[in-house]
Amino acid sequence: MFQKQLLRINEYNCKLGANFSSINASQNFNDSDLISNYGSCMNSQNEISSIKIQIKDQCGGLNEILSIFKSFKIEITRVQSKPYLIWQDKQIINYYLDFQRILQEQKIMKLIQKLEIISQSVELLKMPEVPWFPQQLNDLDLYENSTIQTESETQKQELLYFKDENYQQRRKSISLTASKYKINDKSLPIIEYTNNDDYVWNYCFTRLEKLYKKFACEEYNWAFDQFKKNFSNFDKKVPQLNDVSIYLQSQTGWRLKPVAGMLSKREFLNGLAFRVFHSVQFIRHHSVPLFAFEPDIIHDLLGHAPMFAIQDFADFSQQIGMASLGVSDEELEKLAAIYMYTIEFGMCRENGQLKAYGAGLMGSVNELEYCVSDKPKHLPFDPFVICQDHMGYPLNALQPVYFVADSFSKVVKQISSYCDQINRPFNATYIAREQRIFLDKQVKMIQAINKVPQFL
Repeated sequence: MFQKQLLRINEYNCKLGANFSSINASQNFNDSDLISNYGSCMNSQNEISSIKIQIKDQCGGLNEILSIFKSFKIEITRVQSKPYLIWQDKQIINYYLDFQRILQEQKIMKLIQKLEIISQSVELLKMPEVPWFPQQLNDLDLYENSTIQTESETQKQELLYFKDENYQQRRKSISLTASKYKINDKSLPIIEYTNNDDYVWNYCFTRLEKLYKKFACEEYNWAFDQFKKNFSNFDKKVPQLNDVSIYLQSQTGWRLKPVAGMLSKREFLNGLAFRVFHSVQFIRHHSVPLFAFEPDIIHDLLGHAPMFAIQDFADFSQQIGMASLGVSDEELEKLAAIYMYTIEFGMCRENGQLKAYGAGLMGSVNELEYCVSDKPKHLPFDPFVICQDHMGYPLNALQPVYFVADSFSKVVKQISSYCDQINRPFNATYIAREQRIFLDKQVKMIQAINKVPQFL
């Protein structure tokens, strides 16, 4: 019985499939061989069309289809097959083919007429519509920054720094500088941090460092030690984003991009596909050093940055970003929830003990102590369960639930399994040397609706 076969192109193992024009039609191929051969890494600028052909499962059925395309000198870029139904003891197969549309409409109609002779039905498909997403690195400069905070009006009144005009003016100045930065600028903006800023950094650093030894996972502690070795006065002064970004690029190819405030979920996750992490450069007010209701540079540089120096984590983070490109709003919400319960609030077990690796935990003294206590719930990590039962999570309070993986390595495997089953009308490949996204199918991009600031 014909099994569903889906051509996939991944980032590191992209093999150039044979173009139809190079295949000798007299050679004997079985259908599964032909499906394997007709993947595409082509970069043609010609319009790509799609067609659905329904035929009975029989030996050489796909070969007949491809022979007709060859007679019209049409290059096929992708082939996908899906079992449809069983009729009169025969399996009916739907073939989906993408091809370069270089013919006039009249010849396309003749192509369809020939295909109809050997098939149950033929349908020329419309170009699929997907939410807009960046396809090259400098597209990230098109994002709209937001400086909307997540605190309630009551919290704003309670927190001293909302009444500190000097702090607010400096913060606005830092955010304005970040909003002017372009991804291809030679260096990231250099910020002159104050004594108060350095005090907050050192105070949090000292408290967190002690907790890391007890509660952080092995991978984080290794990366944190590397940061201390590579950055002078790392414990005493707020590091410059530029220095950390250069270091990460030398380790795993990741970079930091200054941003004025919180981005939408789609914008933030899309950036991960390019191995880019959006980070703020301002620091929390000295009156509340132990917990911030919104991401600041302590959260980003102590919480996120060290883990991006670990290759496995860096690759898995990019995988979430790649999976977010062009997905529906519903699927995006699921990916965002998985992101929150892993990269932000992820936990695992080492030798039977609870350990933390999520940035929201590593950047907060209060939450790091809290997450390993008996106060919150600790559930087994399962991305499919998260998407079904735990789509809600507080952004301005301690988490009531954490998902705990058996090990950090298992998290990577589980996320990979989830991302592999996401349904999209195209396959995406990140071309690292060109810093762009390659699509194996032409799509029409529409403006995404969800622009609510959510992530940093």
